[in-house]
Amino acid sequence: MRLVLADGRDSRVRAGAESTAAYVRDYVRDHGLAVECWGPNVCPLGGCGICYRYELLLRADSAGVLVDAMQRLRHEPAFRPKVKQFMIDVDPISLL
Repeated sequence: MRLVLADGRDSRVRAGAESTAAYVRDYVRDHGLAVECWGPNVCPLGGCGICYRYELLLRADSAGVLVDAMQRLRHEPAFRPKVKQFMIDVDPISLL
């Protein structure tokens, strides 16, 4: 699963990506969920001219574990970064 954050200010989107990654790592550890969080990293074609984009990659041994983690996380107010766009890509083709 891929989380993509975008904003017109690089500093804001970078800070949002770092805080989201830290939150996800703490949350899955505290709840005993076997999910890895990689990143944040600049997205391929990260600076599209009008916005900056960063991504986090979430990985688990089974889709069920990942879906369970996202069902829990998406209802947490702290999981919503303060950036212009936040997208959850459930089936990222770019990872194939």
